Amino acid sequence: ITDDIKLSSGKAIKNAAGTALLGEDGALGSGIVFPTGHIIQHEFLPMTSEDATSSDEFETTGFYKAITPSSTSNKVLIVVTTNLHNSAESYYYLQIIGSTNGALGHSANGFGSIKGYAANRHFATISYLDSPGVDVLETYTIHHKISDTAHTGAINVSGATGYIHLFEIAG
Repeated sequence: ITDDIKLSSGKAIKNAAGTALLGEDGALGSGIVFPTGHIIQHEFLPMTSEDATSSDEFETTGFYKAITPSSTSNKVLIVVTTNLHNSAESYYYLQIIGSTNGALGHSANGFGSIKGYAANRHFATISYLDSPGVDVLETYTIHHKISDTAHTGAINVSGATGYIHLFEIAG
C-alpha cells in the first residue's frame, strides 16, 4: 500500500466473515481478537489519603477500584503498592476483596503480615491474578486489620501515595 486508506462514512474494514476490524473513526471493531496474555485495559486509583484501624477483623480501607472485563474468560491482574505503619509491636494485615470471588488472599491472614515497631514504616506490593468469570463491573476493595487492638495499623501514611492497578488480561 503506497497511499492512505480512507473509509467512506459508515464503512469499516472487515474480515472474511464480515465482522468489523476497524471503523472509520479508527476504533477497533468486535472482530479483533487479542492473543492470550495481552493487556486489554488498565484502570488505576491513586490512594492519596491515610486510613488507620485498631480492629482485629478485616475492615475496608475505603480504597477500591472497578473494572469491567470484556469477556468472562479474561483475568484481572491486581497490583497494589503502598506503605504501611504499626504504632507498636503487632502484626498488620492487608486483604483484597473482589465483588465476585470475595476474599482473594487467605481468609484469616490476607496476603500476609508485617510486624512493626513504633514509628516503623514498610513498603508493600501485592500482586494477584483473579479469574472473576464475569463481563460486568468487578470491584476490588482493600481491607486491613491489626493483631493487637490496643495498637493502630495504617495504610498510606505520611502523605504518601499508593496505587491500585487493575489490568484486564486476555484469557
